Amino acid sequence: MRPRSESAAFVKLGRTIRQYQDGVLAAIEHGLSNGRLEGLNNKIRLLSHRAYGFHSAEALLALVYLCCAGIELPLPSDKRPGYDPFMLAFEDRP
Repeated sequence: MRPRSESAAFVKLGRTIRQYQDGVLAAIEHGLSNGRLEGLNNKIRLLSHRAYGFHSAEALLALVYLCCAGIELPLPSDKRPGYDPFMLAFEDRP
């Protein structure tokens, strides 16, 4: 005979685990996580606070693209030999 918990919290936990068992096992098996998406959402939320006072939504979207799209904008003051900051900003990325 196995012991059973009478605690309502444990009963609810057991029901929840049984309800989502297939999804939890699939996420573990396939290594799925929404952590990257949550991180991106957090970054966009912080950018929207930083963009408070912008006059248009397009300015906020431009800031999101600039900060989250991996675009590198080199400084024109970089004087390395053979370094063209204008061409670097427009070259194709893999």
